[in-house]
Amino acid sequence: MTAPIRTLMGVETEYAMGGSSRRADQLMHMMRLGRRHFKYLPGHAHGDMFLGNGARIYIDCVEHPEVCTPECTNPTDLVRYVLAGERMLEAMLTLFRKDIPGSGEIRFYKSNVDYSGAGTTWGCHESYLCHKRPMQLSDDLIPHLVSRILYTGAGGFNPLSPGIVPTLSPRVYHMSHVVADGSTEQRGIFHAKNESLSNSGMHRLHLICGESVCSHLANYLKVGTTALLVALVDQGLHPGAGLKLSNPLQAMHIFAED
Repeated sequence: MTAPIRTLMGVETEYAMGGSSRRADQLMHMMRLGRRHFKYLPGHAHGDMFLGNGARIYIDCVEHPEVCTPECTNPTDLVRYVLAGERMLEAMLTLFRKDIPGSGEIRFYKSNVDYSGAGTTWGCHESYLCHKRPMQLSDDLIPHLVSRILYTGAGGFNPLSPGIVPTLSPRVYHMSHVVADGSTEQRGIFHAKNESLSNSGMHRLHLICGESVCSHLANYLKVGTTALLVALVDQGLHPGAGLKLSNPLQAMHIFAED
C-alpha cells in the first residue's frame, strides 16, 4: 500500500469560435488585451498566459481558445474554476468589442461537436495525479468511463449519423479506440499518454473522452467520481474487478443511445 496522497485534478476546456473568418488575428488581439487587463505570467508563446488564480488561457490549434483550471484538490473548487475561466473569456471578448467596434458577431461556444458534417469535435480533457503509471489504471477505469455518461453526457445527436439519432453523449462517436495515446485523431476511451509534468514518482492520468457540460452537478460528479476511483486504484484496490467489458466501444454506444 502506498501512503495516502492529496488528490489533484484539473480540466482543460476548448471553446469553439464562430462569426469570423479572421479567427487567428482576432484571438491574438484578444490575448493582448487580456494581458493588459489581467495579472499574468507569460507562457511559451504570445497566445498563452498563466493567470493570477493559477489557471491558463491560450490559443489552441491557432483557431480557438482553451482554458485550463489550476490544480484543484476537490471537485467543488474545480467547478468554480471552470466557471471563472468562462468569466475571463467573457471579459476578454468584452474588451475586444470595445476596442474594435462592430465586432459583435464574434462568439465563443461551449460545444462538443460540429453538426455541419465537418466532423469537428472540441475537447474537455481531465487530468488526475497518481502514483501508478496510467496504463496500470486502464482495466479498472474503462467500465466507469463507459458508463458515467449516464450522468455526465452533454446530450444531443450523433454528429456522424446521416439521420437524426438522439444521444446522451455526442462525443462518444469520435472515440475510435478503447486505448490510444492520440488526442486529435485515433482517440481512445482510455488515454494512454504518459506525460507526468510532475516530480519523479508521480504521474498524470489524462482523459479525453469526457464532454463540456453546463450542469454544475454533472461537472462535479464527472471529476469527483473519477478522482475517487483513481485514488482507490492508486492505493492498490481494484474497483473494476469482474467488470471487464467484451466490447467497450459498443457498450459506450449502447449507453449513449439507450
